[in-house]
Amino acid sequence: MDLKPLFESLVPDEPPPSKVDVGTAMRAGRRLRRRRRALTASVPLTAAAVTALVLATGSLADLGRRDASATPSPSAASPAPSGFSPSPGFSGSPVPSGLSGSSGFSGSPGAPVSPVSPVSSGSSGSSGSSGSSGNVWAAAMSTVPVAAADGSAYTPVTALSATELLLRAGGRLEVYDTAARRTRVLGDLPEGAREHRPQAIEPGQEHIAWWAHDVRTQKSADVWALPRAGGRATLLARLSGPAAAVERLGVLPGRVVWSVRQGGLYAVPITGGAPQALPGTDGLHLMSWPWASDVPQHQTSTGTSTSTSAGTSTSQSVLVNLETGERTSLPARPGATGMRCSLTWCVATMEGRTVTWNRADGESRVVGGRLTPASQIRADRFIDLGATVHDLVTGQDIEIGPNTSPGESSPGLVFSWPAQPPCGSSSSASCASGSRTELAVLNLAAVQG
Repeated sequence: MDLKPLFESLVPDEPPPSKVDVGTAMRAGRRLRRRRRALTASVPLTAAAVTALVLATGSLADLGRRDASATPSPSAASPAPSGFSPSPGFSGSPVPSGLSGSSGFSGSPGAPVSPVSPVSSGSSGSSGSSGSSGNVWAAAMSTVPVAAADGSAYTPVTALSATELLLRAGGRLEVYDTAARRTRVLGDLPEGAREHRPQAIEPGQEHIAWWAHDVRTQKSADVWALPRAGGRATLLARLSGPAAAVERLGVLPGRVVWSVRQGGLYAVPITGGAPQALPGTDGLHLMSWPWASDVPQHQTSTGTSTSTSAGTSTSQSVLVNLETGERTSLPARPGATGMRCSLTWCVATMEGRTVTWNRADGESRVVGGRLTPASQIRADRFIDLGATVHDLVTGQDIEIGPNTSPGESSPGLVFSWPAQPPCGSSSSASCASGSRTELAVLNLAAVQG
């Protein structure tokens, strides 16, 4: 995942953001997709080149970048801020030297703290603030059938691109093209060992991988992969002991990596084999490749967690680039709890309010919504705050509802909920409930701006 700062600084006097009406976004999205279909009839699409990377034996070397399609980038990306000096020390074993691959990490490790500026969330159901803010989300809203032709219920997993959604239909994986409104089958999810159930499904450049654990004891797990182009799934490894406590996967060319709940990373070749602990990763938790943290992602100041029972005020203190081995210290802010940071952004709870800041300039802003155990900074741009998703770049919010599914990838790029047909009509403002003939899907890989 090629994470880069999205812009150099925030504009202090920018207009207040607003919550975007999902129905309005859906209608605008349909118009945009119709124009796209007309255009693609005469303009062929070209595929982006993929950089092939390898993992050196026994060390973290050239492990590769995440699938570019999993990281939506704004139209005007800025270079990484200068002045970065990695922290020289960190508890645990050092990450091996001599790493290559990406251009490394650049960022400001300790920008000065600025006064907190309140940000208005706007009124619910408004169509956006001035200008074209309402169109930021328009291309990202679509609908998919609630079930496949054979009656298998669809569950959106994540986004593969701006127009492709990875879906699970019972025991198989399919890709749904939101522009053409067609699906294609990739392959089956084998049942594997008795009582093992598939968990998070992660796409990579060349393969899609997932892990399945024993639902009774959770003391064993299997790691599977199938070609992204479609085909037969392969059992890569059967895990036991510490390696079986999988919390998050990363899929690289030639290799699958994962972090475990107690901290630390493992890897197995895409062709299968014995899992190997990656040296220098003790205590680290995978965020999205190549970034890792010293705290699990599913833990906030609310005191609940899906992966740890650690203290309620634990904040992230380091950001690690697993490709280069560079570590960045993240200074704690007075009164901040549950702080989580990506390459560009940080989010925390301060005095009962959700506060975000850009790591380049340190300017803090209060945003609507609250951090939940599932809140994550996604694609270095979005943060889900309960019933809303907040765009850290534009300051825009979109309501997704309290019963929204965040997909089956982590961190995923889709949110879905039952759509009320006709979704987006004048009689349906939120598309939040209905007869379940369609699912409304917010695809973060398709967000514009």
